Amino acid sequence: MIVTTAILTDHFHSLDDVGWYGSACVLNLPPLTTAVTQLLFGQFYTFLPVKWTFVAAITLFEAGFLLCGAAPTSTGLIIGRALAGLAAGIYSGSMVIVANFIPLERRPMYNGHVRNC
Repeated sequence: MIVTTAILTDHFHSLDDVGWYGSACVLNLPPLTTAVTQLLFGQFYTFLPVKWTFVAAITLFEAGFLLCGAAPTSTGLIIGRALAGLAAGIYSGSMVIVANFIPLERRPMYNGHVRNC
C-alpha cells in the first residue's frame, strides 16, 4: 500500500491529498464512507428486497471504481474511492444472504468464507 500511495502521489503531484487515498475507501484502512453508510444499509436490507439492495451496493461500488479509473485529478480519484466506499452493503448483504438461505449447521463455513474474501 505504501508503494501504491507513493505512485499515486507522484502521478498526480499532490502530496497534500496523500491522507485521503486510503481513508476514503474500503481498502484495509478505517474507511470513512463505509462507516457512515453501514447502518443505513442495515435498514435497507430490513425494509427492501435483499437481491436488489445487494445489486445496488455492487453497482455503487463498481461506479466508484469506474470513476477512479477515469479520474484525471487527485480530487477525482478521492471522490471515486469515496463513492466506492459508500457500498458498505456488500459485506452486510453477503451476511444477510447467508443467514437467509444457508441452513444453520452450514453457516459457520459460509461465514468464514465471506470474511476471507
